[in-house]
Amino acid sequence: MPPPPAGAPSTSHTQPRTVYSNLSQPALSMFQFTLLHALDAEPIPACRRKLVSTIASVVQHGLDVGRHWSELVKWLHDSAQRTDAAGVEKRRDAYGVLAEVPALVSDFDENAVGALLEKGLKDTDVDVRLIALEATVAYLSLPTLPGTAPALFALCLNALPSMPKDHLPSALQALIPFTNSRPKLFTPHLAQLLSFLLSFFGPGPTTPTPMNPTLMLDDDREQAQTAGLELLVSLSESAATQCKKVPGWTASILRICMEGMAGEELEEWDEWDTSEPQDDEDHTYPLAFEQAIDRLAISLGMEPMRIYAERTHPATGGKTVVPLTFQYVPQMLQSSDWKQRHAGLMAMASLGEGGAAVLTHELTPIVNFIARAFGDPEGRVRFAACQCLGQLCTDLDGAIQQEHHAIILPILVRALRDPIPRVHAHAASAMINFCEGVPKAILGPYLPELVTGLVTLLNDNTQRYVQEQALTTLAMVADASEELFSQFYTSVMPVLVHVMQNAKAAEYRLLRAKAMECAGLIAVAVGKERFTPDANQFCEILVNMQNEPHDDDDPAVQYLMGTWSKVAQTLGEDFAPYLPYAMPTLLHSAALKPEITVFHDGDKADFDAYSIVELGGQEIGIKTALLEEKCTAFENLAIYAAKLGPKFSPYLQQSLELAIPGLSFVLHEGVREAATMMLPQLLLCAQQSSLLTNQMVQGVFQPLVKAMQIESDPGYLQSLYACFAHSIKLLGGPGAVDPAVIKAFFDATQNQLHDLGDRRRIREQRVKTENIPADEQFDLELIEESEDTALTCMATAIQQIDPSHQLLVVISHIRDLAIAWTSDDE
Repeated sequence: MPPPPAGAPSTSHTQPRTVYSNLSQPALSMFQFTLLHALDAEPIPACRRKLVSTIASVVQHGLDVGRHWSELVKWLHDSAQRTDAAGVEKRRDAYGVLAEVPALVSDFDENAVGALLEKGLKDTDVDVRLIALEATVAYLSLPTLPGTAPALFALCLNALPSMPKDHLPSALQALIPFTNSRPKLFTPHLAQLLSFLLSFFGPGPTTPTPMNPTLMLDDDREQAQTAGLELLVSLSESAATQCKKVPGWTASILRICMEGMAGEELEEWDEWDTSEPQDDEDHTYPLAFEQAIDRLAISLGMEPMRIYAERTHPATGGKTVVPLTFQYVPQMLQSSDWKQRHAGLMAMASLGEGGAAVLTHELTPIVNFIARAFGDPEGRVRFAACQCLGQLCTDLDGAIQQEHHAIILPILVRALRDPIPRVHAHAASAMINFCEGVPKAILGPYLPELVTGLVTLLNDNTQRYVQEQALTTLAMVADASEELFSQFYTSVMPVLVHVMQNAKAAEYRLLRAKAMECAGLIAVAVGKERFTPDANQFCEILVNMQNEPHDDDDPAVQYLMGTWSKVAQTLGEDFAPYLPYAMPTLLHSAALKPEITVFHDGDKADFDAYSIVELGGQEIGIKTALLEEKCTAFENLAIYAAKLGPKFSPYLQQSLELAIPGLSFVLHEGVREAATMMLPQLLLCAQQSSLLTNQMVQGVFQPLVKAMQIESDPGYLQSLYACFAHSIKLLGGPGAVDPAVIKAFFDATQNQLHDLGDRRRIREQRVKTENIPADEQFDLELIEESEDTALTCMATAIQQIDPSHQLLVVISHIRDLAIAWTSDDE
């Protein structure tokens, strides 16, 4: 391979100095020679792979600090040409290094690099072909796309059919990230790729009929199907316009999804009706097909088509997802196989988010489908009916509740008495979705039977997960019905108090916590007058629970914090006597420091408990539970300050000392947002209790303006400016704030407007010159909406100071720079 051209740019040398960067050239050369010699001599494949990764890490670090390993390039070239007995291992090693650090050859002649990669992609050894494919993908992922990219990518695709079935999933997985970073490379090959990937799934029906018999899969084929489906759906998201032009694209993907949802045997379903739901139950194979339908519905868009009008015409790739899906659904729901009926319902549920515009015009047949399924003899189908109804209640923005509550609510109430615990628990869960989008006037007539059904589940059921779900739903019903729930207060509250006082065994901790949460929400719903006679007894129970010993994983700690807040919300200033009991734990939680762990290869930990970020080549884990607890505490402090007014003054200083640094707490957006809500209330509390000082005012506004100066997220900018405007208004105007702070505010705002204007101009230019993928266009639309809201909040804050300020004109001008988005069809 020829050397890089003279004067080729090198990677930035701004990295911190390390032991490696301080090595003398002779020591570095010896170190590099030792690594290559060790790799050449190593007979164990696993150790060779470790050495390849080590060499790649050294190369990358060398590029970062400007120390190029020129001898390695010659080694790569020579190893790739080896044809002797050890040649296969050498070729794998060479392409393995390139796969991990493609920047090593970024400055070399692209034709020479292309020839090297082509040789690997055509290698006689399948393992070499696979790692060469990964190396090619890595090379084409570099910031500058070489002119050889189309030809190299075609070679990658041509290498797929020759891959054995145990290598094919890995090959497909290597291509998936490309769907987002380089979707245009796929465009000339979409039709051939679709045909190839469909071959994994076998032939399907040419006309809409009940699905084919169950697919019998081995592990390799299942993995290939999963990877192939992900590749197709990812392309549908990143290159929607191009995919819709391929005949049969959408219809073919939907066909394999419908077959996959109905055809897979799940061993654990044999004892489904007597088993408890498991947290990991959703990680089953058919879920990939359900998610694929959901993603297709969102990415490929919905036209205003009639479901039944489309059903009699052949489906083509230009048709939309809802009509194509409904070519299968009615017949599946009438099938004698329960898996078909189950799949039909789950498919409808998957359409909601992306297909709302179509589904809302077809609610009557959809509701009828679901209603009939509630009478199905198979419990798993009735469970799917609950899932479908609950999902559509959420995704269709309350349309089902508004138009069909007379059908839905009686069905759900009857389902609470279903003989299978998992079904009546899921019916209670679906009721939560229903209540989120229904006015209390609609809910009112059904409350007696509904509340009775939920209390019966709580009292008479022996399954703890059912009782827990009944409490969660009861809390939601109380929240949605507000004062209408007062008629049930005397019958429901004693039941909850009984659980709080007696369910003390370890296995009942969550049940007890949910009873506490439900009682708090009922207190808010029925109001101060109804709750006050019982407030003292209830708070005594909370104090007793708080004084009990708690394990680290006891949910009562978090639920206590929320319940105290609900009682404070209900009682207002009359909650003051209970502050000494509620505040210590709350302040402790608000003051929590993040727990940070550095993870290394081979570490064993509960990674789900951490938010992982990569920093300086290391994986840093931040304990999410502590961050959530801190965020909840901040939110509750804001409620206390707002509801108790001057009665909160004993805790004013401590709360300020937490809220002000919370403005810049970068590890959790919720903490920052809660801090902006808390600060105006704390200033008002100080003012009402005659504790407000100039030092306190400046101590709030200076860091607030400083946060405005450096913030780039338009979502948080909204909150910062809303906090500023609210605080200025509460204090009676800008006269309460130091003029230097006002000047800093206008300077920060001017800079923010300059940056927003630049971003919008750059975005506009990009839209004019590039074909923006549909999913990215959607993201950009959301960004512009967030920017518009931030501009509105800026204008409100400026008007609090000077209603005729010139920056208001600038805001209007920047708002006009928003892109007028058009759909593909337009």
